[in-house]
Amino acid sequence: MDAIEFVKQLRRMDEKGAMKNRFIYPCVGRETDSPEEVVAEVEEWAKMNPRKTRQSALLEQYPEARIGDDGVLQIYPCLISASHRNARGNCSTMKRACSDCLREFWMQEVE
Repeated sequence: MDAIEFVKQLRRMDEKGAMKNRFIYPCVGRETDSPEEVVAEVEEWAKMNPRKTRQSALLEQYPEARIGDDGVLQIYPCLISASHRNARGNCSTMKRACSDCLREFWMQEVE
């Protein structure tokens, strides 16, 4: 389901009373806005308000840090974060794929 279809269906759910006791905010855009306008507005806001991640914060200080082909910093969390080290000082998530751990760690949102 694309974003425009999502907005249409969400509004339909609201009209049918299916939004009762749901956590989804029922008023997506003003009633006079077309779904296309709502999506464009959200896209514009997202562009103007990018998420700040651990990676973007580190890149502000070290813009030449090594980034992999997948767009994620190639600095292993266990090297800089005690929460990712075991009692011996080694990686505590050995059973996970390094690429998954890197993405999860560096893409975490920060303030």
